[in-house]
Amino acid sequence: MDNLETIRKQAANAIKQAPNAGALVDLERAYLGRAGELTLFFKTLKNFQGEERKILGDKANKISRINFSLLNIIPSCILRELK
Repeated sequence: MDNLETIRKQAANAIKQAPNAGALVDLERAYLGRAGELTLFFKTLKNFQGEERKILGDKANKISRINFSLLNIIPSCILRELK
């Protein structure tokens, strides 16, 4: 649980300090990409049992949705230019 809270704080801080849309895209990859911090955490959920897995999974999903929902408002044409 502490690891998840650390990821949440780091992501929130990095998003606040992102200087431009390109940096936000890089952060999305760093946290939600194939080897991203949150992605790796999701892969560890299989090691938890029952209610603990549900609680951690819910919290990780909330972090993902809240912290990275900003990327949904960046026009897709800008995102295509950045990739």
